[in-house]
Amino acid sequence: MAPRVTPLDLTSLENLVAVDEDYSRRHSLATVVDRASIHYYQRSGHSFVVTTQRAASGDDDLLGFVLAHASWSGGRPVVRVERLATVAGAAAGAAAAAAALVEAVVKSAYDAGVYDISAAVPNGDGLATTALGGASFGPSDTSIYVRVLGSRAAQTHRGG
Repeated sequence: MAPRVTPLDLTSLENLVAVDEDYSRRHSLATVVDRASIHYYQRSGHSFVVTTQRAASGDDDLLGFVLAHASWSGGRPVVRVERLATVAGAAAGAAAAAAALVEAVVKSAYDAGVYDISAAVPNGDGLATTALGGASFGPSDTSIYVRVLGSRAAQTHRGG
């Protein structure tokens, strides 16, 4: 069955946390999903989940999510994709899920009159890179430098 994209909400928080923890572990990132972050991202209008329905039970299985929000760069608005996460395994399903999530973000940005979209993607995330490339995104010639301040700096943090 084809993936179904819906706006992000708290009803699947437990599953979102599980996917985020797995994705973060696979890509050496800090987790970002919790109740507060979901409240923030669901208001953005640019964050979505992708599910597929199990034929036998009719229940939905979470395949992935995208966390994105609009911000102002000083010259024009930009939609920033902060996390595009898919479940591990089932490469064909995960690839279709990632592509569906990218398509949803592009449509939401366009519908909101925001014509610039940027996406932070871990170097080793081939699914996200392929999905973004398939939607005419290209890498920029920049690097993102990260510094963690305060008590979080003492914790193991390898991204963000």
